[in-house]
Formats: sequence, structure tokens, C-alpha cells
Amino acid sequence: MYKHKLALVLMVISASLALSGIGNVHSVRSADLPPASSVQGNSDIELDEKLAQFEGYLAEMRQELGIPGMSVAIVKDQELLWAQGFGYADVEARYPATPDTPYEIASLTKTLSSTILLQLVEQGRVNLDDPISKYGIYIKGPGVIRVRHLLGHTSERDPGSLFLYNGGRYAYLQKVIERASGRPLAELMADTFLNPLGMGDSAPFYLLDQPAYQHIRADLSKPYGYDRTYFTWFSAAGGFVSTVSDLAKFDIALDQDRLIRPETRALAFTAQTLTSGEPPVYGLGWYVDEFQGTKIAWHQGWWCYSHLYIKFLDQDYSLIVFTNSATLAEFTSPEDVSVMRYPVALAFYKLFIMNMDPGDMIDWEAEDAVIASQLQVAQAAGMGEIARQEIHDRYLTAQVLDNPASARKALDTYMRFFASTGLPDFKSQSPFAMIDRVGNNTYSIVEFTLGQDTDIDIFAIGGYRLGQMVDYGGIEDVSSGKLIWMMTPDRVSPAGGVGNNRQVNDQITLPAGTYRLHFRTDEAHSFNHWTDLPPDTLFWGIALYAVGRNADITTRDITPSLQDKLLPVQVPLIALPISKLEYGILWTCVGILLSALVGIPVALWRLRKSVGISKKVRGWTKAAAWVMWANSLLSLLLIFVLMKSFDLELLVNEPPILVSTTATFQVWSLIGVIYTCIALTIFQVIIAIFAWQGKQHSQVERLYYALVTITAAGYFLLLGSWGLIPAF
Repeated sequence: MYKHKLALVLMVISASLALSGIGNVHSVRSADLPPASSVQGNSDIELDEKLAQFEGYLAEMRQELGIPGMSVAIVKDQELLWAQGFGYADVEARYPATPDTPYEIASLTKTLSSTILLQLVEQGRVNLDDPISKYGIYIKGPGVIRVRHLLGHTSERDPGSLFLYNGGRYAYLQKVIERASGRPLAELMADTFLNPLGMGDSAPFYLLDQPAYQHIRADLSKPYGYDRTYFTWFSAAGGFVSTVSDLAKFDIALDQDRLIRPETRALAFTAQTLTSGEPPVYGLGWYVDEFQGTKIAWHQGWWCYSHLYIKFLDQDYSLIVFTNSATLAEFTSPEDVSVMRYPVALAFYKLFIMNMDPGDMIDWEAEDAVIASQLQVAQAAGMGEIARQEIHDRYLTAQVLDNPASARKALDTYMRFFASTGLPDFKSQSPFAMIDRVGNNTYSIVEFTLGQDTDIDIFAIGGYRLGQMVDYGGIEDVSSGKLIWMMTPDRVSPAGGVGNNRQVNDQITLPAGTYRLHFRTDEAHSFNHWTDLPPDTLFWGIALYAVGRNADITTRDITPSLQDKLLPVQVPLIALPISKLEYGILWTCVGILLSALVGIPVALWRLRKSVGISKKVRGWTKAAAWVMWANSLLSLLLIFVLMKSFDLELLVNEPPILVSTTATFQVWSLIGVIYTCIALTIFQVIIAIFAWQGKQHSQVERLYYALVTITAAGYFLLLGSWGLIPAF
């Protein structure tokens, strides 16, 4: 049983422990909750006790989440308040994690490179509104992409309209920095803060093999849990190595106005306004958040590791957490915009910002009447949102710990107290056509007929990811076969729960006729398959209401035998790093396939000349050759189409990046071509075996045919490994 002074685990973790018999849940009862007037400024908990409690919480969290090593630093009022290591930087070598343990900090690099760029803005060398073409960067797509768009992850689609986190595009800022300054980014970082601030355990990863940085290489934390390799490259987007002690020095200098001016720092911490009306979530190199009136600037780092760098701006607190596993980041994703989705962030907020014990506020195991009473007291004390966030964290942590029973219990509690279960009441009517409670990988169609022109209210809730609706509905006019309405990102608004839950309330007028109501889902986060919190209204699908009573409506369900092309599956893709080997293999394949367009007809012409008029070229031999030729041509056309949707770009000091120019690529639109090529490749192998047995071709030609066949197979295996072939 945990002692009271070490009741530090968030409710989510404590609940999991209680259910597994490892520990008990500590709860703060109604009588223990402070009154509203005493929430802020409560000095009963001394700083040393807070630090001891937080240290205990971190130790518990690390063990429960299976994090081998963790390093943490807290900065307060521009001074290093506390730093500690937990576990092992290298488990096998029993090398402990300390505040001076180097980690590859992944996307936390963006906060450093953005500071360098903003210095250049202050110097007049860069204007945030400069088109990136000024710096030799050309990206396909509509509109003019400007420096601020890359810096704020708003460069895709119509630039400035949508936040889509894209590290590949952010990496282009290295070229902006280097062209504007005339110096390498690594050199600028060294002269700007590494050397002046004494950040002696920090450097770009690619420099670690040099003698001057061997001490960093020797102490570098080993990653665990994910089968990934280090990013050995370096750019404005990632590839930097640092320690929590060194990053604390950077944090202090940043707040002391030693790096950029106060007004520039304020600009970096101000969320960019989007033309689409989407809520602003990202500034200039920083996420921007607000929780219960507390302004927060933060960033996550994730690859082999997972890290957090959080600045509570009004309270002059900074929290830096480095870990050598990806577990810390499994509560969220780069597209999620609230730092309080991280349990460690919420625990810190409660203890250091709200002056609360980081243990549970509510006894979530109690009867509903008790929970309701405790929630009422928490709401009166100004802590209602904290209670809501804690049950959120309880659910997420249970998911991470693979405890479905605890996750289900947390979700049920959340839904009882924070979500409604019914549909909105449109003029006291029931929907005349509805698709609801749709699960994963489902496509449902309801057909309805209107006897007269009818005004229709549309209510729908679905899933949103990377700028696209991934669970969504539409209305088809059967007579024309056209899609006359669809649930698109520009129509939707947040639906509660996780930010990717989106809803739409719309109204259209439909003439008399027959229509089909469609709804489809992807492979995750749907009704009763929630991978995160569901919407506030427990509905997942689409419903239609007649405005005014209209009895002249008939409906029927349709079970589609084929996927309807009116609602194509859209596969969201972000920048995909590929190795130099893969890059080389791809273009080798392209070269061999190009040669086949000429080489195979030449080989057949030579064969006809060699066998003479009296003999014919055997059918299997000709068939094999022409199948290879056709397959090579079709594969090259497929490559051309892919290149129109994706750019293979060699960025500075890093491997190529497969970058989506539209943020999504409708792979299903090419499914016929893709699988035709795969079938031809299989057929090509079979008939080539028979053809080569005749030995009409020379040994060199047969070896060349074998090379073309292997190339075709390898090419599609490569596309499949990148996730560009459906069902791979």
C-alpha cells in the first residue's frame, strides 16, 4: 500500500495497480478538497516537500510505464531548481541515467533552430513573410509558401489555412538559415548557445564520431522499446543531442532575453491564426496551449525516445523530461495539441501550479452518487477541468498498460459524467435515415426516397486526422450518381473528447428523388473501438432529419457488395524518412525499368534475326518479353503518378524524405494499377521460367530478363515497405 506522502501516481496508474493487486488507489475525498479561495497561493506544501512528492511520482510512473531511463530538470525563475535521473541510460551495462546523460532529442531540436531563425529575423536577414523560393526551396502545391508557414507547420494545402505537423518540411528551414546567414546551422548553434552557455554535452548527432565529441557518444543513452535506428543526420527539425542540464541552460538564457528579444519570444509563443478558422495551436517552433487560464508553450520529441519540454509562462516554471523509450509519447501524437494529455504534465501542473497533492482527486471506484458529489465540490473549487483531465489520463494510461478492464471502467465513468448518450433534438423529431455506432473498417449505406422537395437537417460525428476526415459520411444522388454532400474538414467543428472527434450540423434542400446516405470508417478509433476519448455525444455516424413533418419518405438499408467510389479511402501520410540505401534502390529500379523499354524490343529484334526466316520465335519467349515490357511501362507510369503526389527530396545533411505535397494521397484511386502490376510481375516470373528453358536467347539476354524481373518484384516490395500499397 502506498503511503500518503507518496500517493503520487495519477489516478489512471493507481487504478491499474489496484486492479492488478499491486497497489491501492489514493483518493482525496470531498472534505479534503480546498475551497475555491484557497486553490491558488496555498503555501502549506513547502517546496522541498513538493520536489520529494514529484520525485516519488516520477519514479512510480517510470516503473509502471516500463521506461528504462529518465532524466528530469525543473527551472524556476530562471534558475535550475532541481534535476534528477531515474533508472538506466543503458540497462545492459547498468549505466545510470543522470541529468547529464545525453539523449537524441528528436523534435525538441525545433525549439533550438527556431531560436536561430528568429535571431536572423531580428537582424533583418530573414522576413517571416519571405516566400521560401527566395532561399532556393521549391515545393509543389497551391499558393505561396512562406517562411512562417514552414516554421508553424501550416505550409500544406492552402498555406496558412491548416496545421499539419510535418518534420520533413520543417527541415527546409535549415536551408533558409544557412542561405540567410552564410554559415552552417551547426556552427551557428555552437556560436549562439552551445559555447556561450557552456552546453558541453550537446551537439548535432553527425558530429559525435569526431574526437571532440567522443564523450557524448560514450555516454549516449540507449533507446528501448521501438525497433528504430537513430537519426544520424541533423537538420532544423531533429538530430540534435543534449541533456536536461544543458537544455535548462538554454531555457534560462531564453527567458533572460540573452538569445532573442522579449517581443520576439512572445511572438514565438503566440499561436498562429489560421485562415480556415481552425483553432490555433502552434506558434513559431512551439506548441501553444492554455489550461484553466494557464498559458503554456511546449514541445514533444519522439523517435526512439520520447521527451517533453514545457514552459508555464505566467508562473516562470519549465519542466524538461527525457526518456529512452517511446512510452511517454504513447498518450498523444504530433497532431494532438494539449500538453495535459501527458499524465506527467498534469501531475506537475497540480503540484507546482495549483499547489495540490498530485494524487487522485476523485474516488472513481465509488458509487455514482459519491462521484457526483465529489465532482460538484471539485467544480466549485475551480478544479472541474482537472478532474475531467484525470479520468482522461486514467483511460489513456490503462490503454498504454494494455489493461482493457481498467480502460473500459475509466471510459464508462467518463461517459456517465462527461458525455451525453443521445442525439441532438431537431424540432422534436426522430431522424428518418441514420447510420450510427459504426465500428472500424465499416462501410454502411442507407437508401431513402423523398416524395417531394424537402429541407434536411444533417448531424454527423466522425474522425479527423492530418487534415482529412477518416470516418465520414456523404449523400449521393442515385439518378446522377453524384455526391451532392460530404462531411469535409471545412464543415466540421470539435465534438469533444479527443481533438480528432469532429461533428457537423448542416442543412440542405433535396429535390424529390432517391438518394443514398453513406458512412465509412478507417481502421481505428470508432464506436466501441476507441483508441482515445470518444466525443461528448456518444454517437458515431450520420443522421438526417426532415425539417417539418413529411410522411412521404421511405428508407431501406443497403449492404454494399463493393466499396463505393463516391467516398474514397484517403490515406493520410506525413513526411517519411527513407534510408540512403532505399533511395538508391528506388532509382536503380527506375533505371533498369527504363532500360527495359528499349532493351527488350532490341533483344526480340536480334532474336528474330538470329533464328532466321525458317524458324519462329517461340511463343513463351515472346510472351515473357512483352509482359516484361508492358509491366516495366506500367510500373514507370505508376512511379510518375507517385512522383506527382510525393516529392523525393534530398535535404541538407540528412537522408531523402518522402514528402506528401498534399498531406494525403488517395492510394485507392490507383489500386487497379498497383495490383495489375503486381499480377503481371508474378505472371512474368512464371512465363519467363518456361521461356528461358528454350534457350533461344543468349545467356546475357536471359540474365538481363532475370534482372528486370527481380527489379519489378523488388520495386513493389519497396513501395509496400513504405506503406504505399494498400493491404501491405
